[in-house]
Amino acid sequence: MKPSIGTLLMEWRIQAGMTVSYVARQSEISRSTLIRWESHVVIPCIPELSKVLTTLSVSDKQRIHALESIPKTRALLALTEAASTETIGLNRLLKAMRQRRKMSQSDLAKVVGVSQRAIGQWEQGVSWPEGQNLSVLLHTLGATPEEYIALSCGPCVVSINEFDSLDAVASGLKYLLRPSGFGLFDQLLDLHALALDASATHYASKEVVPGVAHELKGEVYAAYAQALQLQGRFQEALEYCKRALAIPTGCRRPRYVNRALVIRADTMIKSGSHGLANALSDLQSLAESIGVPRSVSDYSYRTWIATTLADGHAKLLQPSEALECFNQATEFSRQHEMPSIELARWHAKLLNGLGFYHRAKEIAEDALCWSINSEYDSRRIPALRLERIRSLIELGQSVDLSTEMRLASDEIAELKIRHLEPQLGQLRMKLALHS
Repeated sequence: MKPSIGTLLMEWRIQAGMTVSYVARQSEISRSTLIRWESHVVIPCIPELSKVLTTLSVSDKQRIHALESIPKTRALLALTEAASTETIGLNRLLKAMRQRRKMSQSDLAKVVGVSQRAIGQWEQGVSWPEGQNLSVLLHTLGATPEEYIALSCGPCVVSINEFDSLDAVASGLKYLLRPSGFGLFDQLLDLHALALDASATHYASKEVVPGVAHELKGEVYAAYAQALQLQGRFQEALEYCKRALAIPTGCRRPRYVNRALVIRADTMIKSGSHGLANALSDLQSLAESIGVPRSVSDYSYRTWIATTLADGHAKLLQPSEALECFNQATEFSRQHEMPSIELARWHAKLLNGLGFYHRAKEIAEDALCWSINSEYDSRRIPALRLERIRSLIELGQSVDLSTEMRLASDEIAELKIRHLEPQLGQLRMKLALHS
């Protein structure tokens, strides 16, 4: 029988000659939390566990052992079993759920808003539903929690032993880069990242000189940090940015380092964390070191950097620097045809940050009106709505905003846009103070 994570932590702590209090203090977690881990009362979350393992100075092999000892959830076990059984694949599960509802493919297609052929392809495993189609499908079929997890994840099966090559790790990265596929089940996302981390660490430990495996490990950390940020888990996101930036890089700077720098600055802006000025300085150095953009993806990447710098300078109340960065972002965005609605949101956010509330309100209202009337991507609407609410509160026009605030709250909850929840909470407090 494999030892539990609590048993392993206690053994390694005693071998290192460390007390519970010392490990807790060095790892920046509470002493009671560490005691609960070692007593098997609770299972540690991945970022906190990583800090403790670093404090204990465990080897790469021990780190992998620790990650593998985290038990899987009941839903994940059900998912793995369903995917590994010949007679219960996810496509067949989908078909069984439809039959349970006594619906034909034609009936289901009409409700979801797709063709009957699309339903047939999903049930045959030829393709898989995503986004709004998947949400409507799960609601229509009355999915249970286990079915929701399985179908949200699609053909992805999370297992520590799944990524048996560097190519498999690289392939598994795409599910971290598309975290919406995990729905609200944070633990499934964590387990997938855990599996990638364990495999990448295993291959990196075999490299004498930092190479492909080290770079892939950095890509895992950067991608996971971005996924955590999108879920509003800012402190964990910053921890994984830190881990990505701490990986040895050899003689050249890999792309994941650049991504981690942008994600770190963006997360600090959203969470109000300390150290933003230094993060922006690093990001500015990165922007200056990058050559002239040559492709659409280059322009998109430079737009991301410039808008993050603009947001950061606005947060630090540096209007001239913020406007200069925003103008750069505008120029870059025109080269890769960024939707004007997204640019308008950034513009309104920047103007609010600099105190130009009248102009921010006008831009947000125009963009919001256009996006609703044109049935634009609904996931972008709540952010626009929040910028408009912020402008109106600051202008003292908060009399009739309770309905607007409730609408924004419902949209954020329905679309699961969790990184907007802190901003929503701040605006609620401001509205209460102004009422």
